[in-house]
Amino acid sequence: MTKRLGRATMDDMTTRSAVPTTAPSTTVMSEASNGEFRVVVGVDGSRRAERTLVLAAYEAAIRGALLHVISAYEIPPSAGWVVVPLGPFEEGAAAIVSQSLATVHEHYPDLVTKGEHRHGFAGTVLVEASEGASMLVVGSRGHSELTGLLIGSVSEHCAHHALCPILIVH
Repeated sequence: MTKRLGRATMDDMTTRSAVPTTAPSTTVMSEASNGEFRVVVGVDGSRRAERTLVLAAYEAAIRGALLHVISAYEIPPSAGWVVVPLGPFEEGAAAIVSQSLATVHEHYPDLVTKGEHRHGFAGTVLVEASEGASMLVVGSRGHSELTGLLIGSVSEHCAHHALCPILIVH
């Protein structure tokens, strides 16, 4: 049976428990060390990120958890040795977080949220943010989508290194 969650469905999700097992996979929410639940979600402004965001908000809402929305920015690899100011990248990430928070509050007006933008590779930023979190939610692909890839480099990095249970949205 498929349960409808905004535009995403339960069939769109992949979960990985913190402990490898041969039994069917389940998502286990862990309580943060400070006694509150926190769901971390990575956003990049893509359409897939919006679906991921809405699903993360749903997960936070049903658990009474804080939703921590994060966008990472870095200099594009094509910049080479050219000096590139970070300002426009930081402003873009901040705008993505602001828009994401507005979207969340349209769907879940009472949900407690925190927005943040950080400099660095998105995978590393999200893994760092996953420390003490109840769940990390990422999309399977974002702006760097390549034809034929089933999982993006950020979601793959998070799947291997997250410090909490992870939900990858397809």
